Amino acid sequence: MNELIEKKSEQPLFIVILSVTNHPPFAVPATNASGNFIDRVISSKEGNKTIIAATGDHKMQRMKEFLLREQFNEYAVPFYLHIPETVKDNVRFKYDPRRIGSHKDIMPTLYHFSLSDKEYLAVGGRNIMATVDDQTRAFGYNVELWADEKCVYSMRNLQACFEFDPDDPYMTLEIHKKVKPGHEQKMEAYRKLLQWQIRARVKGVY
Repeated sequence: MNELIEKKSEQPLFIVILSVTNHPPFAVPATNASGNFIDRVISSKEGNKTIIAATGDHKMQRMKEFLLREQFNEYAVPFYLHIPETVKDNVRFKYDPRRIGSHKDIMPTLYHFSLSDKEYLAVGGRNIMATVDDQTRAFGYNVELWADEKCVYSMRNLQACFEFDPDDPYMTLEIHKKVKPGHEQKMEAYRKLLQWQIRARVKGVY
């Protein structure tokens, strides 16, 4: 990996690393492999022009949520983003920790910092670091939950809107409200769009 990063290249280099670990509740020795790797990249001779992004893809708490108000926190995953100062000095952006997002937003965010004005396909994703957020795409999604700045919606019950607890932003209220007209259709349409685009890629439509 170090050789790839430090090797001089005439073309931009994009590296994807997939790590595999145990699921909870198994206990494993604590490690700092990710932190050591990030420190090594940042301090390398190419560190001032290397963007680093890291995320998780599984529940952080345990195998299954026990309380209804935990449903958002159970599916929340971390997203780490390192942008060198040399890049930040030349790209407009805004960091807002309150913005809701999910994995669909990672690549559009990276494209914003690395591909300038190039066009790309984004199925519901947006640059989560934009100076002005795109409210039409400001939501988080996975097969179980849909979340926006106001509510968490179960994909198993599209008619229920669980508002966030004002005293704990990672928890929801247990009493749900009815979903606003049209939102149920939006969630169902997006689910179908994701299925369609995967099949279209497999078929070679684009």
